[in-house]
Amino acid sequence: QTAGEPYRVAVAQRERLDALEREKANATATQAQLADPGEAVEAVKPVAVPDVFIFGDESDWPAAGEAGTAPAAAGSANATDTAELLKAERPLPHEWLPNAWVCVGIFLLCTSHALFYLMCHWSVDWKVRVFFAHAHALHEGCYVRFKPQPHKGKAALVRLPPPARPRNPPC
Repeated sequence: QTAGEPYRVAVAQRERLDALEREKANATATQAQLADPGEAVEAVKPVAVPDVFIFGDESDWPAAGEAGTAPAAAGSANATDTAELLKAERPLPHEWLPNAWVCVGIFLLCTSHALFYLMCHWSVDWKVRVFFAHAHALHEGCYVRFKPQPHKGKAALVRLPPPARPRNPPC
């Protein structure tokens, strides 16, 4: 069960980073700044992040009020002064995304299937080794590998037809 593993890891990492940011915000806040204890937890609020951002260094993430993030509160006279420099919320991977090794395995499986199909199409010898066994006698419906001399044509698999019946059978 690897589906959702990257999602669970990302959620745990986001919770850990949010807890660290809250601790840092609570440590820098003085008692005079905090009117009630609930204010300390809400000191850092995440803002919406545009879809163009991918996981990377946190220093590259935009702060609130910058281009590409949620705008400051409209109607506020000093909205730019009161806009806190908050980090944008990290985007999470899809809930059903398998982990990286499973993705590598799926890629290798699809690649090997494609190569197997193409080898059967390109090489008669490969097709004979994979799908056919040696016959001890020739009979109707057997396949024969035809391998011509060099530069005289290409190899082929030929199915033996039923024996020819005479046109005028004897009575």
